[in-house]
Amino acid sequence: MQNLDEILKLADLEAEPMGLLVVDARFTQQGRNRVLEVSICRKGGRISLTDCEALSRKLDKLLDEHEPPVIEGRYMLEVQSPGLDRQLKTPREYQIFAGEMVEVKAKESIPGLGDHFTAILQTLIDGVVSLASPKKIEVDNKQKKKAKAKAPAPEPPKNISLDLKSITQLRLYPIEPAEALQEEENEPELSV
Repeated sequence: MQNLDEILKLADLEAEPMGLLVVDARFTQQGRNRVLEVSICRKGGRISLTDCEALSRKLDKLLDEHEPPVIEGRYMLEVQSPGLDRQLKTPREYQIFAGEMVEVKAKESIPGLGDHFTAILQTLIDGVVSLASPKKIEVDNKQKKKAKAKAPAPEPPKNISLDLKSITQLRLYPIEPAEALQEEENEPELSV
């Protein structure tokens, strides 16, 4: 019996007091070993090896002691970070990463944005993804020269909603250190 919903509930129970969110739990096969991979994140922060080890110890103990057993047979437990540029697939992931910057590749071009852009993930409701503040991803110099010969592009919309079926890829978009520094410089200073 591999009840992933029950495993997610138990993982949430252990992760929440640690300030962690469980992104996903899944079984994989590594050679002859069956592996339970649990991905975790921290809103507004990074996941350390210490976080992964601490949750792994707590969750391993909870799964071993749970009656009736949630997992039958042998397995290895791996607790890991979902990665800085994780592709979002499940409704749970869309909920957890709401408010984060994402990179979107659409099947069709959107006026003012094209088919490849960044935006802030808002919601996923009934198969429709809502995005705020979309910005076109700049193309390389050769493509820029070709684009300049055309008429000026329309202004991008402030908010957009796309059917999941019209998106080929939606993944977390990590802010580069230089971009993060520039954002900090643009924030108003607080005087005390």
